[in-house]
Amino acid sequence: MRAFNLHTAEFDYPDDNPAGYRRGHARVGEAIGSNRIGGTVYELPPGVSAWPYHYEVGDEEWMIVLDGRVEVRTPEGEQELGPGDVVCFLEGPEGAHKMVNRADETAHVLMLSTRRWPAVAVYPDSQKVGVFGDDPGARRLTASSREPTGGGRSAAASRERGAAAGRAAEFLRSSSALRNTSQWRAKGVARIDVDSLRQSGPPPRASPNTVAGDARSRPTCAHD
Repeated sequence: MRAFNLHTAEFDYPDDNPAGYRRGHARVGEAIGSNRIGGTVYELPPGVSAWPYHYEVGDEEWMIVLDGRVEVRTPEGEQELGPGDVVCFLEGPEGAHKMVNRADETAHVLMLSTRRWPAVAVYPDSQKVGVFGDDPGARRLTASSREPTGGGRSAAASRERGAAAGRAAEFLRSSSALRNTSQWRAKGVARIDVDSLRQSGPPPRASPNTVAGDARSRPTCAHD
Protein backbone atom coordinates (compact mmCIF):
# COMPACT_ATOMS: atom_id res chain seq x y z
CA MET A 1 0.00 0.00 0.00
CA ARG A 2 1.34 3.41 -1.01
CA ALA A 3 0.76 6.32 1.39
CA PHE A 4 0.94 10.10 0.96
CA ASN A 5 0.96 12.55 3.87
CA LEU A 6 -0.88 15.79 3.14
CA HIS A 7 0.89 17.56 6.01
CA THR A 8 4.44 16.83 4.85
CA ALA A 9 3.99 17.18 1.09
CA GLU A 10 6.86 18.57 -1.00
CA PHE A 11 5.67 21.00 -3.64
CA ASP A 12 6.90 21.47 -7.18
CA TYR A 13 6.88 25.07 -8.46
CA PRO A 14 7.06 25.06 -12.30
CA ASP A 15 9.55 27.67 -13.51
CA ASP A 16 7.46 28.67 -16.53
CA ASN A 17 4.22 29.47 -14.75
CA PRO A 18 3.28 33.12 -15.44
CA ALA A 19 2.86 35.80 -12.81
CA GLY A 20 -0.27 35.27 -10.74
CA TYR A 21 -0.12 31.48 -11.22
CA ARG A 22 3.19 30.65 -9.57
CA ARG A 23 1.83 28.03 -7.20
CA GLY A 24 3.18 24.75 -5.96
CA HIS A 25 1.59 21.36 -6.47
CA ALA A 26 2.00 17.83 -5.19
CA ARG A 27 0.38 14.97 -7.16
CA VAL A 28 -1.42 12.83 -4.61
CA GLY A 29 -3.11 10.46 -7.05
CA GLU A 30 0.14 9.75 -8.85
CA ALA A 31 1.95 9.11 -5.56
CA ILE A 32 -0.55 6.52 -4.32
CA GLY A 33 -1.08 4.84 -7.68
CA SER A 34 -4.70 5.84 -8.28
CA ASN A 35 -6.32 4.88 -11.61
CA ARG A 36 -9.84 6.33 -11.34
CA ILE A 37 -9.55 9.25 -8.91
CA GLY A 38 -7.17 12.17 -9.33
CA GLY A 39 -5.80 14.20 -6.45
CA THR A 40 -3.49 17.22 -6.24
CA VAL A 41 -2.53 19.44 -3.30
CA TYR A 42 -1.91 23.07 -4.25
CA GLU A 43 0.21 25.51 -2.27
CA LEU A 44 -0.99 29.05 -2.93
CA PRO A 45 1.16 31.97 -1.79
CA PRO A 46 -0.67 35.28 -1.21
CA GLY A 47 -2.13 36.75 -4.39
CA VAL A 48 -1.75 33.55 -6.42
CA SER A 49 -4.31 31.44 -8.29
CA ALA A 50 -3.90 27.80 -9.27
CA TRP A 51 -5.45 28.10 -12.77
CA PRO A 52 -7.70 30.39 -14.83
CA TYR A 53 -11.51 30.32 -14.64
CA HIS A 54 -12.63 27.12 -16.38
CA TYR A 55 -14.95 24.14 -16.30
CA GLU A 56 -14.40 20.48 -17.05
CA VAL A 57 -16.11 18.35 -19.70
CA GLY A 58 -16.69 14.83 -18.40
CA ASP A 59 -15.15 15.21 -14.95
CA GLU A 60 -16.46 16.27 -11.53
CA GLU A 61 -14.18 17.84 -8.94
CA TRP A 62 -14.13 18.44 -5.20
CA MET A 63 -12.13 21.14 -3.46
CA ILE A 64 -11.08 20.77 0.19
CA VAL A 65 -9.37 23.66 1.96
CA LEU A 66 -6.67 22.26 4.23
CA ASP A 67 -5.44 25.56 5.69
CA GLY A 68 -5.51 29.25 4.92
CA ARG A 69 -8.34 31.01 3.10
CA VAL A 70 -9.17 31.15 -0.62
CA GLU A 71 -11.69 33.12 -2.64
CA VAL A 72 -13.57 30.96 -5.12
CA ARG A 73 -15.28 32.32 -8.21
CA THR A 74 -18.20 30.34 -9.69
CA PRO A 75 -21.18 31.26 -11.89
CA GLU A 76 -22.98 32.17 -8.65
CA GLY A 77 -20.38 34.80 -7.72
CA GLU A 78 -17.44 34.81 -5.31
CA GLN A 79 -17.22 33.17 -1.90
CA GLU A 80 -14.43 32.91 0.65
CA LEU A 81 -13.66 29.44 1.99
CA GLY A 82 -11.57 28.43 5.00
CA PRO A 83 -10.04 25.34 6.63
CA GLY A 84 -12.32 22.31 6.47
CA ASP A 85 -14.63 23.71 3.79
CA VAL A 86 -15.53 21.29 0.99
CA VAL A 87 -17.21 22.20 -2.30
CA CYS A 88 -18.10 20.31 -5.47
CA PHE A 89 -17.65 21.51 -9.05
CA LEU A 90 -19.94 19.60 -11.40
CA GLU A 91 -18.93 19.00 -14.98
CA GLY A 92 -20.08 21.58 -17.50
CA PRO A 93 -20.65 25.35 -17.29
CA GLU A 94 -22.42 25.22 -13.92
CA GLY A 95 -19.20 23.86 -12.41
CA ALA A 96 -16.93 26.65 -13.68
CA HIS A 97 -14.47 27.78 -11.04
CA LYS A 98 -11.29 29.60 -10.13
CA MET A 99 -9.63 29.99 -6.75
CA VAL A 100 -7.22 32.68 -5.60
CA ASN A 101 -5.52 33.37 -2.29
CA ARG A 102 -6.28 36.99 -1.37
CA ALA A 103 -5.15 36.58 2.23
CA ASP A 104 -1.74 37.36 3.73
CA GLU A 105 -0.90 33.74 4.52
CA THR A 106 -0.12 30.77 2.27
CA ALA A 107 -3.07 28.44 1.69
CA HIS A 108 -3.18 24.73 0.90
CA VAL A 109 -6.04 23.15 -1.03
CA LEU A 110 -6.69 19.53 -2.00
CA MET A 111 -8.43 18.95 -5.35
CA LEU A 112 -10.05 15.58 -6.08
CA SER A 113 -11.65 14.56 -9.35
CA THR A 114 -12.83 11.74 -11.52
CA ARG A 115 -10.20 10.86 -14.10
CA ARG A 116 -11.20 10.73 -17.74
CA TRP A 117 -8.78 10.95 -20.67
CA PRO A 118 -8.31 12.98 -22.66
CA ALA A 119 -9.16 15.71 -20.19
CA VAL A 120 -11.11 18.62 -21.69
CA ALA A 121 -11.52 22.06 -20.12
CA VAL A 122 -13.27 25.18 -21.41
CA TYR A 123 -12.05 28.68 -20.50
CA PRO A 124 -15.05 31.05 -20.85
CA ASP A 125 -13.04 34.24 -20.22
CA SER A 126 -10.57 33.68 -23.06
CA GLN A 127 -12.88 31.52 -25.22
CA LYS A 128 -10.30 28.74 -25.30
CA VAL A 129 -10.57 24.98 -25.09
CA GLY A 130 -7.82 22.85 -23.56
CA VAL A 131 -7.44 19.15 -24.34
CA PHE A 132 -4.94 17.24 -22.25
CA GLY A 133 -3.69 13.82 -23.31
CA ASP A 134 -2.66 11.06 -20.94
CA ASP A 135 0.98 10.90 -22.07
CA PRO A 136 3.45 13.48 -20.72
CA GLY A 137 4.55 14.58 -24.19
CA ALA A 138 1.06 15.57 -25.30
CA ARG A 139 -0.70 17.11 -22.35
CA ARG A 140 -2.07 20.21 -23.99
CA LEU A 141 -3.79 20.46 -27.37
CA THR A 142 -5.80 23.32 -28.79
CA ALA A 143 -7.08 24.39 -32.19
CA SER A 144 -4.87 27.44 -32.33
CA SER A 145 -1.66 28.05 -34.27
CA ARG A 146 0.48 25.01 -35.13
CA GLU A 147 3.61 24.27 -33.20
CA PRO A 148 6.86 24.46 -35.21
CA THR A 149 8.33 21.09 -36.17
CA GLY A 150 11.90 22.20 -35.45
CA GLY A 151 13.65 22.72 -32.17
CA GLY A 152 14.94 19.18 -31.81
CA ARG A 153 11.57 17.45 -31.33
CA SER A 154 11.97 13.77 -32.21
CA ALA A 155 9.79 12.01 -34.76
CA ALA A 156 8.61 9.62 -32.05
CA ALA A 157 7.51 12.51 -29.82
CA SER A 158 5.67 14.08 -32.74
CA ARG A 159 3.87 10.80 -33.44
CA GLU A 160 2.89 10.50 -29.78
CA ARG A 161 1.50 14.03 -29.75
CA GLY A 162 -0.33 13.40 -33.02
CA ALA A 163 -1.89 10.23 -31.62
CA ALA A 164 -3.05 12.12 -28.53
CA ALA A 165 -4.54 14.76 -30.80
CA GLY A 166 -6.51 12.07 -32.62
CA ARG A 167 -7.88 10.72 -29.33
CA ALA A 168 -8.82 14.22 -28.29
CA ALA A 169 -10.65 14.86 -31.55
CA GLU A 170 -12.65 11.66 -31.21
CA PHE A 171 -13.60 12.60 -27.68
CA LEU A 172 -14.75 16.05 -28.72
CA ARG A 173 -16.86 14.58 -31.54
CA SER A 174 -18.56 12.17 -29.17
CA SER A 175 -19.20 14.70 -26.42
CA SER A 176 -22.79 15.91 -26.35
CA ALA A 177 -21.63 18.90 -24.31
CA LEU A 178 -19.49 20.10 -27.22
CA ARG A 179 -21.40 18.90 -30.27
CA ASN A 180 -24.04 21.61 -30.54
CA THR A 181 -22.61 24.82 -32.01
CA SER A 182 -25.55 26.94 -30.82
CA GLN A 183 -24.95 25.75 -27.27
CA TRP A 184 -21.32 26.78 -27.58
CA ARG A 185 -22.27 30.27 -28.66
CA ALA A 186 -24.89 30.57 -25.95
CA LYS A 187 -22.20 29.76 -23.38
CA GLY A 188 -19.89 32.42 -24.82
CA VAL A 189 -17.31 29.91 -26.02
CA ALA A 190 -15.71 30.10 -29.45
CA ARG A 191 -16.30 27.07 -31.66
CA ILE A 192 -13.38 24.71 -32.13
CA ASP A 193 -12.73 22.85 -35.39
CA VAL A 194 -11.93 19.42 -34.00
CA ASP A 195 -10.75 18.18 -37.41
CA SER A 196 -7.73 20.44 -37.00
CA LEU A 197 -6.68 18.26 -34.08
CA ARG A 198 -6.30 15.22 -36.34
CA GLN A 199 -2.86 15.37 -37.86
CA SER A 200 0.24 13.25 -38.25
CA GLY A 201 2.61 15.86 -36.92
CA PRO A 202 2.67 17.80 -33.65
CA PRO A 203 -0.70 19.17 -32.56
CA PRO A 204 -1.54 22.87 -32.41
CA ARG A 205 -0.52 24.89 -29.42
CA ALA A 206 -2.08 27.81 -27.62
CA SER A 207 -2.01 31.11 -29.45
CA PRO A 208 -0.13 34.06 -27.91
CA ASN A 209 -3.32 35.58 -26.51
CA THR A 210 -4.25 32.48 -24.53
CA VAL A 211 -5.27 33.44 -21.00
CA ALA A 212 -2.33 33.42 -18.60
CA GLY A 213 -1.73 30.06 -17.04
CA ASP A 214 -3.92 27.81 -19.16
CA ALA A 215 -1.00 26.78 -21.37
CA ARG A 216 1.25 26.04 -18.43
CA SER A 217 -0.42 23.14 -16.69
CA ARG A 218 -3.34 20.80 -17.00
CA PRO A 219 -6.65 22.56 -16.67
CA THR A 220 -8.10 19.65 -14.80
CA CYS A 221 -7.26 20.51 -11.25
CA ALA A 222 -6.59 17.02 -9.92
CA HIS A 223 -6.11 14.59 -12.78
CA ASP A 224 -2.86 13.10 -11.48
